[in-house]
Amino acid sequence: RGTNLTLDGTGDAVPIAAALLLVERHGVKDILFPEGFHAASPYHATALRSVFRFTIPCCSLTDALLARHTSQRALERRWEDFLERGLLPKLRAGVSVPEGTESTVEVLYDGSGIMSLEVLEALAHDMVFAVLSALFVIGYMVFHTQSVLLSCVGLLIALLSVPLAYLTCAIFGASS
Repeated sequence: RGTNLTLDGTGDAVPIAAALLLVERHGVKDILFPEGFHAASPYHATALRSVFRFTIPCCSLTDALLARHTSQRALERRWEDFLERGLLPKLRAGVSVPEGTESTVEVLYDGSGIMSLEVLEALAHDMVFAVLSALFVIGYMVFHTQSVLLSCVGLLIALLSVPLAYLTCAIFGASS
């Protein structure tokens, strides 16, 4: 007797025993369940992981090397665009729960390109503060020195002092 399951999240729940059997049969227990999980007491689990793998064919081995690189770069751009505009905003929005109930679900995520994208976003955010800080320092120096030229040159000398000291030590240190 066959049964059809539509795994879209809106149908009937799969019995826990069947879900555990599928997890064991496909060998993904270590991926989905936390360390120390026991199938004998599944309701005591405090964490559950999901794994999604996307396989997108980009080209054929018979394609020219340049065509394969071009296709791969186009797919990487599409993936980054999907992450930035589609997936990450939804993951950051979190889980919506009905009013009056307390959420105990915390969504943690990781994947190809996510960390580098988040680092770039953090750097772009911090660059605003760096620029505002430099403008404040220049404004303060202009107020005290009454000279835009002296203020800009003074800030430039202060910023270049560390790389210049490193370069000087590298040149003279290597010659001895």
